[in-house]
Amino acid sequence: MTLLERRLRRRQLLRAGAAATSLLLLPRRAPAQGGAKALSGITLNIACWSSPCAKLLTDYVPQFEEATGAKVNYETPSFPIYNQRIDVELSTGGSSYDVLNVTFIYIGRWIGAGWFVPLDPYLTDLQKTPADWEADDFLPGATAAFRDASGKLYAIPWTADIYMAGAARYDLFENAGKAMPDTFGGVAEVMKAVHMKDGIPAFLPENHYGWSLYSVVAGLWRQRVPRSARGFDAGARYAGGHRRGRFFCQAAP
Repeated sequence: MTLLERRLRRRQLLRAGAAATSLLLLPRRAPAQGGAKALSGITLNIACWSSPCAKLLTDYVPQFEEATGAKVNYETPSFPIYNQRIDVELSTGGSSYDVLNVTFIYIGRWIGAGWFVPLDPYLTDLQKTPADWEADDFLPGATAAFRDASGKLYAIPWTADIYMAGAARYDLFENAGKAMPDTFGGVAEVMKAVHMKDGIPAFLPENHYGWSLYSVVAGLWRQRVPRSARGFDAGARYAGGHRRGRFFCQAAP
């Protein structure tokens, strides 16, 4: 028996390893009798936007169906199609899906509107979730956005972005008598010291500016993320946006 099958035997709907999703409606059934599989006769409609992780889960659907008796319809449309389709489905009170991925840019709207149900009753039920599986094992910052004002958890992240800084020309730092900075203030100071030395701009972002700004553009952050889930206050958001603007204007190409 595989690890997946052992875990499936102890869980109901959550036990499929759908760590990227929250639950909308859960089918209710009496406990299986006479050796019948736990979800026999149930069809689960699940969707997530297309990604390597989402497509990888497709390989496990047959194992889930075999272990539980459920029939799984699993969709992985493109990111924009998924968001448009699911937002319309949720906002019109549709019931086409049982499990959905909570898109990060719709966290405030989808969770705040009450369109998802909290996962806590399932995560804390030892009959449905293995005893060695703890939601608290995820870093608080990764799950904070998926909690409501009362702290209830509506989704578990399957990916998290981080930003890293590196020096392609550390010799310019050394020539300026600077080390790699460990604060935002230090970043600004170092960039000022090395900007256009040897003809090289001090600051180069990733392939485009947009994604880098999600956490610092106050208007977008306020619109998409509920107040209870924001990791920093308004002053910090405005300061971050102002700092980022200075980086672009004073040290970028």
